[in-house]
Amino acid sequence: MPRLIKIPMLSLCLLTATAVVDLRAQSGAGFPMGIHGPDRPRVDDSVVATSGAGYGILGGRPRVRVRRTDTPPEIDGRLDDEVWRTAAMLSEFVQQSPLDGAPATEETEIYISYDSDHIYFAFYLHYSDPSIMRASRVDRDTAWQDDLMTVYLDTFMDQQVCYDFDLNGYNVQGDGIINASQTRGGPIPVADRSWEALFYSGTQIVEDGYTAEMAIPFKSFRYPQQPPGVEHRWGFQIVREIKGKNQENVVWAPMSRDVQSFMAQMGVLEGMTDLSTSRNLEILPSFTAIQYSSIDSETGDFVNRGTDPEGGVNVKYGITSNLTADFTGNPDFSQIESDLPQIEVNQRFPLFFPELRPFFLEGAEIFEFVSPVDLVHTRTLVDPNVGAKLTGKVGNTTLGVMVTDDEAPGKRDDPNDPGFGRNAQVAIGRARYDLYSESHIGVLATDREFLDGYNRVGGIDGQ
Repeated sequence: MPRLIKIPMLSLCLLTATAVVDLRAQSGAGFPMGIHGPDRPRVDDSVVATSGAGYGILGGRPRVRVRRTDTPPEIDGRLDDEVWRTAAMLSEFVQQSPLDGAPATEETEIYISYDSDHIYFAFYLHYSDPSIMRASRVDRDTAWQDDLMTVYLDTFMDQQVCYDFDLNGYNVQGDGIINASQTRGGPIPVADRSWEALFYSGTQIVEDGYTAEMAIPFKSFRYPQQPPGVEHRWGFQIVREIKGKNQENVVWAPMSRDVQSFMAQMGVLEGMTDLSTSRNLEILPSFTAIQYSSIDSETGDFVNRGTDPEGGVNVKYGITSNLTADFTGNPDFSQIESDLPQIEVNQRFPLFFPELRPFFLEGAEIFEFVSPVDLVHTRTLVDPNVGAKLTGKVGNTTLGVMVTDDEAPGKRDDPNDPGFGRNAQVAIGRARYDLYSESHIGVLATDREFLDGYNRVGGIDGQ
């Protein structure tokens, strides 16, 4: 049945509710079953972490210390791997909504471990009435109507940027990035879903809920380098959504709706040392060709009029764990997700389309500027011939530099036009210095040059 939800800002939307699926009948065989699902791992009491009322924004951050494993789990959603018997365990959760700080109404168990290359999570999400569980088979990043389990990581522990990774009962993945200067959506902010990361996951529907496993490569996000033997300390939060119980959200690190900051109320993940220092190198070549043909008026046959082949390449290189370099040459965007249709009749202003191209998405949050207008909108760079970008963080300073050579302005019909066949050069520079929790001061400069003209913009922002 359609559900009524509150629409902010008096906006009117046409909503289609996803059918609620009863998953109890799908607790298939093939994995060890207990009375209420898979046999629970026997956890060493020394690695059980707690939160509770004594923690939170007014009582200090809850902490969890994770242990290293030499045998990584098989990511299939079954909690039968040996690693989970010695992993850190979280089981004390409280509500964030609808009853701020009240005990969670459903039992939740989380297990955490790591090795040099990945951080591992296992989830056992119980339901006293499994018929209320919501899960659907939808596209990545679109399971917002389902019951989700989300991991949040503030890897620099600076309360400026955090990453989120989520799953539903059907192993539909979601990921995003939250920027402190652009947070929206209430106490648990809405992440920017244009950010895409590689991680591995598996789920299993069981009699009283579902179980899941997740492996996130450290190469998928930025984090500060540490000398050998020195522990990493990251901001950390787990959020479970139970839509069938009045939109209940439960969290591991207690949160108060009276405190605006989400990242300041995270717990602490500690104990990880000697993470991999291998460099992440991605090379994505592409090749396309167009064959031109026409019909011969005398024979009626197609005649080949020539072929136009084109090659391109995208390269990503992790200089360090917190600095990434990107290069693109004649990129092929034909396989990129299409823009959602928009009405363009009787529009007073140009349409705004979000960025979907991988080269421009890398580090896009760095170029965000605290301003009523977007000073950087990379969709205006339509057809880059070549481009290079350096993004990352050094100490308390976040840096971003991008240069491109755009062919689109020179694609004109009249060969006598002075701009015919000419390219535009674009450069963008951004620096931001963290002052304290969720506060910064930054500068931004942009330069676009075409023929004898130029457009240059500079600004200073802070929060």
